[in-house]
Amino acid sequence: MNKPVKYVLLPLFGCVLSLLLIEAGLQIAAFVVTRAAASRGAPAAPRAAGERVVLCVGDSFTYGVGASDGATSYPGALQDCLNEAPPGPAGGAWRVVNGGWPGRNSAELLQRMPRFLAEERPDFVCVLVGKNNRWSHDEMDLPPPVLAGDSGESRGFQWRLRTLRLFQTLWANLAERDAGAARPTADAARAARPRAQQSRPPARQEGPRPGQKSPLLVPEAQQTPEFRELKEAGRRLKRGDRAFAERVAAEMRERVRALDDLPTEMQYVLLLVGLSRQEDLIDECFFASEKYGHSAELSSLVIFPLAQLGRFEEALSWTDDVFRLRGPGEPKPYAHRARVYRKMGRTADALRDMIQAFAQDQDRAYLKKELAKLYMRDAAVHARFEELARPLGLAAKDLEAIRAVAAEAHAELLAERASPEDSDTRVRLEQDLRHLVLLVRQSGAQPLLLTYPRNLGPIQEALRGLAEDEGVLLVDLEPVFAELLETAAEEDYFIADGHCNDAGYAVMARAVAAALRGS
Repeated sequence: MNKPVKYVLLPLFGCVLSLLLIEAGLQIAAFVVTRAAASRGAPAAPRAAGERVVLCVGDSFTYGVGASDGATSYPGALQDCLNEAPPGPAGGAWRVVNGGWPGRNSAELLQRMPRFLAEERPDFVCVLVGKNNRWSHDEMDLPPPVLAGDSGESRGFQWRLRTLRLFQTLWANLAERDAGAARPTADAARAARPRAQQSRPPARQEGPRPGQKSPLLVPEAQQTPEFRELKEAGRRLKRGDRAFAERVAAEMRERVRALDDLPTEMQYVLLLVGLSRQEDLIDECFFASEKYGHSAELSSLVIFPLAQLGRFEEALSWTDDVFRLRGPGEPKPYAHRARVYRKMGRTADALRDMIQAFAQDQDRAYLKKELAKLYMRDAAVHARFEELARPLGLAAKDLEAIRAVAAEAHAELLAERASPEDSDTRVRLEQDLRHLVLLVRQSGAQPLLLTYPRNLGPIQEALRGLAEDEGVLLVDLEPVFAELLETAAEEDYFIADGHCNDAGYAVMARAVAAALRGS
């Protein structure tokens, strides 16, 4: 072999051999971890009395990349945090399960959720996913892998070639780090707001019927002690004291049911609305309707929780109750039904009812907010605005006002989608999270959504928006870390590639533990 050829081939051979050795090492490591994960994925052991299971699912931030070992990942630290505190209102011990896996995107997590739920039978599911949606596009639409355990990836050639996957991950983290250096660590306005104002606002509520006294408006002299205590719990919940509100809700259930007082019952129902306790809320509304009779106020409060759990026909039936029982001029039934139709994917029906609701109450803020959610699901429905609005026989001035709001909402959506990659990422993430939340609720567990510790633009906003839209408890980690970094260095909480270190995962764990103790 002549020297020029040798000088070319020998380095090339060395590079190929090195890659093969790296690939072999990664495959061996993956096999070992997968076998360990498969043994973890066996059917859950019988629970101890009162035990509460917390399933943490997501990507490398859940798995614990950057932690010194599994015990210092955020699920590991969460177990320690929950063990430190005495049992909560429900009593019993906590068991935390780490279902995270590096590189996982929302589509893959959704595919694995039925198995996770069947095997672990959790009481709570903490979800942190979406970061990998930005770059793992080749895996977004593949069918679920056929696995012996839950953590291996049988995704075809590209997925099995772990060296390529490693380089993809490193490149994505590097790009994310460079992008993060050019933007603030958190939205300044959000970080500056008091923590209580960052919590989800309570649901819109029905007002009194004309000429009829509302059970929500009771003179102080006629208020029961339970009524006053529940109202105070609602005030403290709005200020961020969820643990107090949860304790009052647990203690009051039987006391309220034993009373013969509709206003107190309504205060208890409103507290459950604020706590997003969907199953308990439905159960309490059914109980109150049987005891006190159906009313527009009670029916309106049970509609959206039913829709959130996928019980659409029941939700529409209760909407019919609101139409039947409302007083003259009350516009809310259209707004309630529009939300149910939007959840069902019946976007044309939803748009028609949104128009009717606006025509009656002229609530521009409501219409714009609901249209934004509708257009995120189906932007093409905007083209049918005239077709759907004209048969409703609205006054010309009302039609023009509605047309202007609809055009504004549609224009803002198009501006937001100026970056197609970010838009597609957000839309797909929201779709996957909606299905995931529905699966978790149907299993009887309570979902919790987490934001990432650092600002990820549309990913964070998708998580926050979905939490508000679906009534899911949100653990907003970004402002927590932004506050810490005002007086600390990044290396105190993060490793070089942007993942948390042990101290960062401990911060995450404390925030999640505080939310769980109040649930």
